Amino acid sequence: MGKFELGRNEKCLCGSGIKYKYCCMGKQDEPETNINLTKKSQIDKMIKAGRFKHCIHPNQNECSENIIKAHSIQHNKILNNLSKDGMLIMFSYDFNNNNDFFINYKLIGKKNSTTFTGFCEKHDKITFQPIEDKNFIGNDKQNFLFAYKAFAYEFHKKLEQLNGYQVRFKTKPSLAKDIDFYLNYLGVELGLNDLVYYKEIFDKSIMENDYSNIETFIIKFKGSSKIAVCTGFILVYDLLGSKLIIDELSIERQKLIFLNLFPQNDETFVLFSWLKEDTEHYINFKNQLLEASEKQQISILNNLIPSYSQNTVINPEFFDKLTDIEKDNLTKVFNYNFDDNNYNLIKKNLIIDSSYNLFKNLNID
Repeated sequence: MGKFELGRNEKCLCGSGIKYKYCCMGKQDEPETNINLTKKSQIDKMIKAGRFKHCIHPNQNECSENIIKAHSIQHNKILNNLSKDGMLIMFSYDFNNNNDFFINYKLIGKKNSTTFTGFCEKHDKITFQPIEDKNFIGNDKQNFLFAYKAFAYEFHKKLEQLNGYQVRFKTKPSLAKDIDFYLNYLGVELGLNDLVYYKEIFDKSIMENDYSNIETFIIKFKGSSKIAVCTGFILVYDLLGSKLIIDELSIERQKLIFLNLFPQNDETFVLFSWLKEDTEHYINFKNQLLEASEKQQISILNNLIPSYSQNTVINPEFFDKLTDIEKDNLTKVFNYNFDDNNYNLIKKNLIIDSSYNLFKNLNID
């Protein structure tokens, strides 16, 4: 690959909003505080630097002062029931001895699982009371709020990710010559631009108490799952392998699906949501999934969840009962997202049988 440097008239990557030539161009890198940090420690440092607290609720005039660690998956109703001795299994990034990036499972305390600092205490409580304090019955407001919680989590994480890149660039302006840094930055920025459009729609719906902009279809299974999911993602292929993702060079907005999966009493609910204006884009996927048998639906979810969502929690006792082979194969699917050779391997074949079953306790025929 040839030489690269950020264009003089491009927006500076430090987040100032002004042109590079008037901002960080020509600045020297700050001395590294610890050049012996492992790659994991360097990324941890960048993630920590990018963190910030703010409330994304549209009614900013009524925010309380305290920004909290809000749970994207309901703490009282779901995390309490899935945890064992206050712990849950989640998948997160790590590095091996060769500094190779990979996803692995680990025990995480329920107080710190699925959290993000994207709401003040007041708005987190009053906004999500209908899904935190009441049983799910699938009305329009509850469906909207589950989608909104998934959106809020993804939006805040994307903001923090971009902020992390900007903070890193401020301390090391020489990254203006790093093509990988630039492309990663650009990808995050483009993704955030799409999410801003979603925020405008969610904000308007909340302020007007109008929940008709979100379409949700629900799948229900008998039995209480030992996992829960809250995420937003771009579906790459439908169940027949037809490509759904929009070309990266297109100016058209990428179309998100919001997925929430959770147990309630002796049932498991799976909610797929999107903007009502995107229904035509996802209508084939919806019909394919609804026409599938329960066994096929379980296979699809077994493949879809690790392919698209790290924001997944699993009951530790249930996870311990999986064989080592099942755990390894599940972990491989999580890692396919970061492997160019295998990126589409499962995404394009969601309906195939998996070598593990995240729903084996449901006894689906």
